[in-house]
Amino acid sequence: LGWTQDPGIPATLCHSQAPLFDDIVIGWAAQAPILVLNAEDGGPGSLRDAIETANAQSGPDRILFSMDGSPNQIVVQSPLPTVAGPCEIDATVFPGHNGPDRVALSNGYSSVAPIMGLTLGDSVIVRGLALHGFDNRSRTAPSAGLQILGAGNVVEDCWIGVRPDGVIDGNTQGILIESGAQHNRIGGPDAGQGNLIQGSANGVYIDDGAGIGNSIRGNRIMDHSRLAVDVGRDGDTPNDPGDVDEGPNGYQNHPEIMNADPSGQIEVTLSSKPSTTYLIDLYSEAQCGSDDRGQGREYLGWAEVTTDAGGVASLVFEAGGPLTVGDVIVAT
Repeated sequence: LGWTQDPGIPATLCHSQAPLFDDIVIGWAAQAPILVLNAEDGGPGSLRDAIETANAQSGPDRILFSMDGSPNQIVVQSPLPTVAGPCEIDATVFPGHNGPDRVALSNGYSSVAPIMGLTLGDSVIVRGLALHGFDNRSRTAPSAGLQILGAGNVVEDCWIGVRPDGVIDGNTQGILIESGAQHNRIGGPDAGQGNLIQGSANGVYIDDGAGIGNSIRGNRIMDHSRLAVDVGRDGDTPNDPGDVDEGPNGYQNHPEIMNADPSGQIEVTLSSKPSTTYLIDLYSEAQCGSDDRGQGREYLGWAEVTTDAGGVASLVFEAGGPLTVGDVIVAT
């Protein structure tokens, strides 16, 4: 894809609309970092200026933060430039990024037109930001905390719809994956990869023209008024026999929870394409959400299954500890 590889980057039951996904890993060695020095919406030392500088260079680029404000909040008053990769925007190296000093982008738009916090083109890594309040209120135009247009993007350790002080301030959509976008990764199963996505209409909204391989794994997705993940802009997508339907992420069938024992054993069945290996993620939630679908307040872990000739696979997942009686168990 054009970058230099860096060898140093190494129970109540309900089910989720979110399908299974592929996974991607990106790593590269960047040029000298571009520093964001202040929380201004524009001008020298701003995030807007850093994105413009990175876009003007051949890359790969790395944008870091060296701000001295508290809170470190950038009020976005007009659309930021689409980030053209390869580029890494990393706020995790900023002191206090897991507390009230986390670098945040919030909504300062004066119109109800499409309001986006940050827009990614291709091959961009984003880590450690908070993106909140990007809601056009009337919801007459698509708006989101994070918009993805292209391929090969990674979003990790971000708070979407949550302020650095932990207060929910939702976006219209948490993350919007647009038509044509494919092979992007939102979160992941390893420590530090998952995002907190909270308090919007949908946690992740995948356009019906999006491609395949958009991976959504290991995140805490909760308190949304509709779905944790809406694939295809049509609400809940039911499973189909043989999983032969086509569309964003192949409209991958979701696993079914057959039983959950308070001891931590969870029985799961997947009916999909025959003789195919899948990764199944499991979550717990306090209650079912919209249309009897679960979301995902706590990530429990993952397991690998391979379907038989009839397209069916079953497993018994060990949660690693007791489950809370009355909680919802969710599988994707």
